[in-house]
Amino acid sequence: MLKINLLNEKIKQLEEELEYPLYQNSQPKDSEINKEESGSLPLKRKKRKTMPFSYLLTNKESLKQLREVEEEAKKVANKKQHKKEEATQK
Repeated sequence: MLKINLLNEKIKQLEEELEYPLYQNSQPKDSEINKEESGSLPLKRKKRKTMPFSYLLTNKESLKQLREVEEEAKKVANKKQHKKEEATQK
């Protein structure tokens, strides 16, 4: 019974310690030092420049645009192929 109680206490301690990721526990110390040194706010997370692929497939307008771009790419490829064939025939 004593072993179980000790185990439960250790588990509770671990849960409390791991409630937040370790880097966040040390980050305020580092950021406080950086704020004092640089006098600026911490950098914000960069925004994603591209749309997630799953969104492109579910959004009808985006899917339509993708198909149009694909068709244009095929047309350009066909034109290049046609020009190559003409050049080889001459």
